[in-house]
Amino acid sequence: ADPAAAGPHYQHRPSATADPVNEVWLDFRTDEDGDGRAEALHDWNFREGGARSVIIHDRQGGAGERAACFTVPFRPGGQA
Repeated sequence: ADPAAAGPHYQHRPSATADPVNEVWLDFRTDEDGDGRAEALHDWNFREGGARSVIIHDRQGGAGERAACFTVPFRPGGQA
């Protein structure tokens, strides 16, 4: 599979800078058992047809290499 096929990062304001306010960043933290958790809250919703997938990068805080990706049927209003 080609990780780049998932498309570019979704941005609330297209062509603005990449940051956790304009994009959805989930910086996972794990405990000693490897269980992880992440949360991102925004006061905006996805535009129709804008968000198509979730990308997991191999580094926290910024876009490192793509480690995994999967398609998500996002709907306007933030519903997945």
